[in-house]
Parts: sequence; C-alpha cells; structure tokens
Amino acid sequence: MKNRTKKVTAIVVFALVGIIAVLFILNMGVGADISDTKVKVTSFWYNEEILFSDIESVNIYTDFDYGERISSIGFIGAHRGTYKNEMLGEYKCAVNKDVDSCIVIKLKSGEYYVFNSSDRAHTSTVYNHIKSKIA
Repeated sequence: MKNRTKKVTAIVVFALVGIIAVLFILNMGVGADISDTKVKVTSFWYNEEILFSDIESVNIYTDFDYGERISSIGFIGAHRGTYKNEMLGEYKCAVNKDVDSCIVIKLKSGEYYVFNSSDRAHTSTVYNHIKSKIA
C-alpha cells in the first residue's frame, strides 16, 4: 500500500509541476526589441523580425479592436497568432492584453503586424524609434 501511495503522490506532483510550467509558458508576455535595421517581436510561439526597409507605415493605437482569432495560441495574458478585423483584414498579432496601446505596421507587401511591449512607455519608445527609421 505504501508503494502505491508513493506512486500516486509522484504522479500528482509531476502533473502539477507540468501544469504550472505550461501555464507559465503560455502566459509569457510579448517583447519588442529594436536594432539599427529591424524590430524583433517575440513571445511564446511567436518570433517575427521586421526590417525597417520593408515598412510602408507605422501607427500607434489605444483601445485597438483586435477582431476575431483566426489561428492562435492566445491565453490569459496575450493575444498571439493570426487575427482578423474590419480595419486591417487578416494580420499577425502579438499583444500583451494588459497594455492598452499597440503598434500597427503595414509592410510594403501589404501584410500587417500588430504588437506592443511590456508596458505603454516601452511601446511608445519602440514606436518612436520605428517612426524615426522609416521617415
């Protein structure tokens, strides 16, 4: 009986650790890093590098309407994946839900990317840097 209890306890502990790890990974926020030539947007299962030379326009919005999810891995803390709304049509998205501003980039190819960063201030900094690089 003791061995069975140890096995059950081990299975329960292992399952709880696994569940906590999955929830932690899925709740990872979105990050945006800028360099001299590109902006890199990263999140769990989302990694995009956008060259400044490919950007047609950039705007910043508050209270953006994300529309509907087409395909995504979104969870509690972020919108991630492909979304569709009336303004942009289909677009790629990586947004921290608790940050009320987001950057919308339109590429010369017609594709759209919507993202933000860890907070409103950093999102504004990234936006201003991109704006200065494509001016």
